Amino acid sequence: MSSTLLSLLSIIVFMDIFSQRLRELRLDKKLSMKQLAKEIKENSWLIGKAGKETLLNQHFRDLWHTSLNEMGGKYAIWARYPQYPSLN
Repeated sequence: MSSTLLSLLSIIVFMDIFSQRLRELRLDKKLSMKQLAKEIKENSWLIGKAGKETLLNQHFRDLWHTSLNEMGGKYAIWARYPQYPSLN
């Protein structure tokens, strides 16, 4: 076989593998979105409101505590809970 034909066959095989992987990724994304929607419906996630300024200006280590405090009530109590309760 000529090198041109071998190159062409290599490209075809690569494109087939690439296409299959894209199909798998699309399926993974659909499954992930369904799982996230299910978990939100089950109240497995805390959903709050945060403006882009809070997200951009707040240090990531403080974001959790700040967000919980802003939600108030039991969430503010959670914000003050120690990271390692057994060391308290």
